[in-house]
Amino acid sequence: MSRLEQMAYKMQPAGHEAPQDRRKYQKPNKKLQKAFDEWAKAVHYRVAIVQIPPYTVAREKAAEVTKGLRCTADEAQGLFLANLDAFPAIVMYGYFLSALYNQMPDKTIVYDLKTKLDHVGHRLKKEKTLVNVGASDNFGEDSQGTIINHGKVTYIVGAGASGFLINYRYCRQLGGYGTNGEPTGLIINLGKAECVGSGSLGINYGRTFFVETDSKNPGILLNLNPKPVRSLYNKNMWTKLYDRSKCEQMPELMNYLNNLRDKLEQGRLDWKKAINAVKELGENPGEKIRHDIEQILRKYNA
Repeated sequence: MSRLEQMAYKMQPAGHEAPQDRRKYQKPNKKLQKAFDEWAKAVHYRVAIVQIPPYTVAREKAAEVTKGLRCTADEAQGLFLANLDAFPAIVMYGYFLSALYNQMPDKTIVYDLKTKLDHVGHRLKKEKTLVNVGASDNFGEDSQGTIINHGKVTYIVGAGASGFLINYRYCRQLGGYGTNGEPTGLIINLGKAECVGSGSLGINYGRTFFVETDSKNPGILLNLNPKPVRSLYNKNMWTKLYDRSKCEQMPELMNYLNNLRDKLEQGRLDWKKAINAVKELGENPGEKIRHDIEQILRKYNA
């Protein structure tokens, strides 16, 4: 094992505390505030009057009122802070924020709020990259884009995602079921994830204890950490689970995985470098890596 790998396995993943970022955000303009007020009224009615879970209306109304709106991530997050005390169901704001993200011209967006929000990055478009350097409860649910976790996520990163998920810091679960069903994307763990959920392909370089196994169509998990992983439900492991010793029997695969790790390790301590590391992998990195590894496995009839 290389010195880099030894250091990474011993390293306590950062992100266990939300960053104490006290900078000021831009105040929302009138058009943005008006759209939020219309959305908040619909969600509040659903919660307080009809007493029905507001998730569906929160998603649909957010997409409706933000259509055509243009703002920066700074303005969108400033809008949340400006309404923090006025809106009782502010936890639903993640849906509104996600809808704004999808309307932004920016291809790369950074979420840095230290106040935990749920459903941030919900249904992120394929061409976008969203980076978490703050705190969230669920992040990147049903995303088609690239999700980089460089902060702390209390629950799941990328539930139901079909894009590229990469964890540098901490989350309780990486991948798993979302509102659209099973995830079909690429999952890479370089930090600490209590559980690696199902996906079409998972690569674990970091620390994880369990793999989710209640999937109808489980995929391939490559565990490069010398420590074995355990099944969360003690049955039906991923369709194919390759531990480190098995990967080492396939030199071309091991060489590919080591090179991939070297590229991604550039972003371990700096989220800006993490963005650059992912960009250097080219367009649609999740699809390319998955295709490359599947081709190598076929050569070995594995």
